[in-house]
Amino acid sequence: MRRRVEEFIREHRILEPGGRVVAGVSGGADSLCLLDVLCDMRRDWQLDISVVHVHHGLRGASADEDEAFVKKFCEEKQVPCRVYHEQVERLAREQGKSVEEAGRDVRYLRFEQWRRQWGGDCIAVAHHRDDQAETVLFRLARGSGLKGAGGICPVNGHIIRPLLGVSRGDIEKYLMKRGISWCEDETNAETDFARNCIRQQILPLLEDRVNSEAAAHLAEAALEFQEAEAYMAGEEKRLYPGYVETYQGGRTVSERLLDETPFMCRRILYRALREAAGSARDLSADHVKILEDILSGSCGRQADLPYGVKAWKEAGGLTIVSAEVMAGCPPAAAASCISLTAPGTFFVDGKCLSLRILEENPMNFPQKKYTKWLDYDRITDSLVLRRRRPGDRITIDAAGHHKKLKDFLIDRKIPRYKRDSLWLVADGNEVLWVIGERMGAACRITGDTRNILEMKLTGDEAYE
Repeated sequence: MRRRVEEFIREHRILEPGGRVVAGVSGGADSLCLLDVLCDMRRDWQLDISVVHVHHGLRGASADEDEAFVKKFCEEKQVPCRVYHEQVERLAREQGKSVEEAGRDVRYLRFEQWRRQWGGDCIAVAHHRDDQAETVLFRLARGSGLKGAGGICPVNGHIIRPLLGVSRGDIEKYLMKRGISWCEDETNAETDFARNCIRQQILPLLEDRVNSEAAAHLAEAALEFQEAEAYMAGEEKRLYPGYVETYQGGRTVSERLLDETPFMCRRILYRALREAAGSARDLSADHVKILEDILSGSCGRQADLPYGVKAWKEAGGLTIVSAEVMAGCPPAAAASCISLTAPGTFFVDGKCLSLRILEENPMNFPQKKYTKWLDYDRITDSLVLRRRRPGDRITIDAAGHHKKLKDFLIDRKIPRYKRDSLWLVADGNEVLWVIGERMGAACRITGDTRNILEMKLTGDEAYE
């Protein structure tokens, strides 16, 4: 057993010699095997080991007996044991979770709490090969994709799973050979829970009727799924910035994404949706299909999605916006208007707009996104900082051709939700600078310019 576990540890780079390991131990066969093997490795690997046992406040006297059993076993192995007492049924009610989910969450919470307090490097838990097979079946049956089909990873953050390469049968044989008894959780035999049903009925049936190595083959497939997922995640990371423009609370997805494979297209759409929503919970393949249909459809198509996210098709792509952004979009008519004078410093929305007059005309100005220059003497009305208004226009070239600001923003593919939030420097209805986008040409600098107005915006991380 130890040899197989060590081979698995080395193959998956789970643990380094000299590590400080927190072991989660319930008293069941799996966790006792884990602890016993780690203790056997302790001297050669120079490991420091500490145990955490979580009493869930369920199963009455049986749970008390489990706690006493674990404490005694740890004393025999000369391993410190930290026990946490929880009321999982109450936690489940308060958090709106199942008892099983609440129990799992509080276990990992306490494992991590003790790891930090004790100064541990990792948390070892006792998932084995049959757990892997069970997880793969469970997730596939519930509609998981490639990532879910990968089941349980050998390493996930600080969590390590050294027993994933051995079966439950191997574990029990090992303990019996070593003369180690273990606790039985009677709820594991119940088939009311989906996972227990897979463990007690479906997997044994597959091994009896289909292939005696069914669990082993499912576990092997899980590792291949994990490798495939790692490759696809790398491709997604590489391609994502080329197709998705990121705003605070929003994403614009280029129509060019449809040229990618359908699989990659769906992955990138899912990521954009997840980022806009702020959570992956309750997001499904159906929601991604909705986005795919909108992206491939005509302009104007839209949909409401979980977490108040809205999505719609505009020229050239798909816009996905969070509920917070939609709620915060100011109506144009209610936009603030600040009179600007130079020199001067003006503050708005946490940003600072600084104005100063330059009397020299170097003619060659650097290209900067948030510092611009214009001919101060060509301003005909009064200079203001404001949002857009009906009737706004922008001069687009030296010949004086102009466009409605609305058409200009559409041509620039500015998402609809963002247009009313843009700050403008304007002279009456003439927009001189759409901040963060481009300058108009109405007050462009020429060889005859005498007074140059420099405008510089600073102070907002989203702009830098």
